[in-house]
Amino acid sequence: MKQRKNESEVFSDLIRLCSSNGFIHILSYITARDCLIFSQGELDTPDFGHWYSNNKLLRTEISTLQGLMLKTIIKCDVPEEVKFIDMINSVDLLMQDLHDSMLSYDGLAFKNHGIPDFNKILLAKNSIKESIFYGSESAYPHQFLDLGVKKYQYDSAWIEANKGFSICDAKKIIDSLQYIIINNFNSIEELSNEGKLTTTSYLKPQSFTAEQVSLRSKVEVDNVIAFLNTFSFGINDTNNEFNETSDFNRVNELPILKIEDQYTLFQSASLSQAFYENPTFWFLADKSYLPTATKNRGLFTEEFAYERLAVIFGKENVFINLDLYKTYSKRICEIDVLILFGSKAIILQAKSKALTIKARKGDKETLDSDFSKAIQSAYDQAFLCSEAILNPRTIVKNCDGKEINLERNISEIYPVILLSEHFPSLLYQTANKLVTQKHEIINPPFIMDVFTLDILTEFLTSPLYLISYIDRRCKTFGLVTAGHELTIFSFHLKYNLWLQDDLSMLMLHDDVSVNLEIAVLSRTQYADGLRTPEGILTNLVGTSIGKLINSMNCADNRVAVELGLILLKMSEKHLNHLSDSIDYIAYKALQNTTSDFSIGMKDTGITFHANNDNLEVASLRLENHMIKKKYEQKASSWFGVLISPVSQKVRRAHYVESEWQYSQELEDILESKPKQSDLGQIKKKVKFKMGRNDKCSCGSGKKHKKCCAP
Repeated sequence: MKQRKNESEVFSDLIRLCSSNGFIHILSYITARDCLIFSQGELDTPDFGHWYSNNKLLRTEISTLQGLMLKTIIKCDVPEEVKFIDMINSVDLLMQDLHDSMLSYDGLAFKNHGIPDFNKILLAKNSIKESIFYGSESAYPHQFLDLGVKKYQYDSAWIEANKGFSICDAKKIIDSLQYIIINNFNSIEELSNEGKLTTTSYLKPQSFTAEQVSLRSKVEVDNVIAFLNTFSFGINDTNNEFNETSDFNRVNELPILKIEDQYTLFQSASLSQAFYENPTFWFLADKSYLPTATKNRGLFTEEFAYERLAVIFGKENVFINLDLYKTYSKRICEIDVLILFGSKAIILQAKSKALTIKARKGDKETLDSDFSKAIQSAYDQAFLCSEAILNPRTIVKNCDGKEINLERNISEIYPVILLSEHFPSLLYQTANKLVTQKHEIINPPFIMDVFTLDILTEFLTSPLYLISYIDRRCKTFGLVTAGHELTIFSFHLKYNLWLQDDLSMLMLHDDVSVNLEIAVLSRTQYADGLRTPEGILTNLVGTSIGKLINSMNCADNRVAVELGLILLKMSEKHLNHLSDSIDYIAYKALQNTTSDFSIGMKDTGITFHANNDNLEVASLRLENHMIKKKYEQKASSWFGVLISPVSQKVRRAHYVESEWQYSQELEDILESKPKQSDLGQIKKKVKFKMGRNDKCSCGSGKKHKKCCAP
């Protein structure tokens, strides 16, 4: 049996390999192999076959190879073909050895019958280090650029004065670099014809000059040179302190390689990430500017959250920087962003704290300290604010110090912790370290970074759909695990995130994200592919139940919001049955026949009623149906929906709540009248065809044959 090497031994072998003559060409091939997606047409799942393979090297692994190569002087001779292939195979084997070296749990306690104690494994130093190093990519490359511009918008003058380029220049340059490199690859004949790499050097298409970038970006060449030199590893730079995975690798700071007047970029995503992260460290060196920069970081996270959420929920329902007071002079806490929609509240606390180098090395005390300062403190603040907002005596003041009156009849609060910096292995650390409190109204927290919020608000543009996902994630806290939050989100988009009551944990592999990857690339990189993943966002489009749910996106209709969230928890099959049933009762209503049906759930239910009668008369009729059905089901609450038979939208939503009590009057009514249809009975009738003499479904009142019939 092969003896497992430790990390130090693997690193020594890698240093020898990476310092070999011509390794730069091996690196160029590996980055092309593992960082590019080749497609002959519309992007589809098979195009990502290698993307989630265990053999594919992650961005951190490729940066490690580049960092080790830069520990010595680069020799650029191209290896012979046999040597070339041998070196590639050696890289892959050693990178597997490196991973294996972090999976050693020797000395840990085992339970009976040789079953490992997973709690101890999860908290082991190597396990923490492994989860950080091999965590999923932190964000999509375009997000680093777009959010980086917002993050440093208030620091642009400092950057231009001290670095020689503006924030807008930087974005144009990086966009142009990505275009130049991709265009270079697309110009290679065998790639454009077959979409396959050959075992050869791809250093040339990854290289460029400042003049080429200036021509493409329309940025002055001096500004381009200033930018490239700021992010370039030059002939006088060293990386000698990089001796293990958790050491600082200067490639993360300086991803561009400069040799004379030629620049090479192996991973454009690494440059985008450096653009997002590096300025924070520049500001640290300027003590006079640091307080301003720190203030700007906080503003970015809060303003970004407010802007994105105000688009979804409406500015009238989103509040920023609210101070809560016990008395007019005794302040309790501050809410960074508050969303009130129906009877639901989202309390968002923003944090601008990254993981320190020592914590990345797996030092438990430092890791615990960083976690406490960033996530635990933000959660504790969110919980304190949640308790305060539930107290009707709490005084609320806006950022101008003026007292404001808010709707306090809140049925549920969702604490959301938003981080401006990528926190490696966030799901893993949160599940194992966060100390939460139980409360009847305050849910467990949903913790994410700005990149995740960016994607959520890109795809979930309806308030109900966004609240529904936040609700699902809060209520599955600690029960779902994946390399990245977006893996869980992608699963939700396809299958509607739902867990059985007896499920202890759901683990998702990264390949679940492939449909989301295609959609994001299609929206941001002008690639051909489905812009919206098939699933919950597409299944109900054009259906009656889809129209009904969309009409429930009304903040001041608490019952409609609650009802919409209940419907979004149902399976696709159940919703399709509901949609057919709504079509049926709408058709019957147009023929002047009263029609309705009900569905029962755990201790509650819904009655659907369609007609065009006077609203008050129709509402009274609906309430009578609800009371009878609630009594029949012995439920403590019941919903009712009055539907327009033409638009199939909500005319009015009703809700009744009371403990079930025996009623002779209702017993007599139920005994003497035929039972109201339930979903099972309706399903048998829904396959109907509109007759030519029936009243037209457009609501004109004319016969179908004289109106919309073909």
